[in-house]
Amino acid sequence: MIGFALEVPFVAIPSQDVRSSSSFAPRNYASIFITPGFRVILAPNSKFSPWAAAGGGYARFAESTTLVNGSPNTFKTGTNKGALQYGGGVDFKTPFPLLGFRGEIRDFYSGQPRLNVARSLSGQHNIIVSGGIIVHF
Repeated sequence: MIGFALEVPFVAIPSQDVRSSSSFAPRNYASIFITPGFRVILAPNSKFSPWAAAGGGYARFAESTTLVNGSPNTFKTGTNKGALQYGGGVDFKTPFPLLGFRGEIRDFYSGQPRLNVARSLSGQHNIIVSGGIIVHF
């Protein structure tokens, strides 16, 4: 048996340090991804339900107001980009009908944050490994 679901992943990544030899690069940046999508669930009624998902939406990068050399970032900050997400995981049922567990990995492929330096690639992979508790309604 196969199940289908709509989903709206929301991922917020706190500040990530930027390592650059350029003194014009921001010290760090934070990210937010909102990427509605579609999920295909294999064996949705079994104890272990593997799934795959894909979708697309919005990425927001908030570059720091300080550069790597400690001086103020006078460049524009706050970058909006499109994002695609794909990934998979496994849902685990528990003896309690309302609770379960999930493990997953996703790649949020997006445009790049504004790092004030030339980069050879036009996109950026943002790979997230996560897990959590599922509450069934």
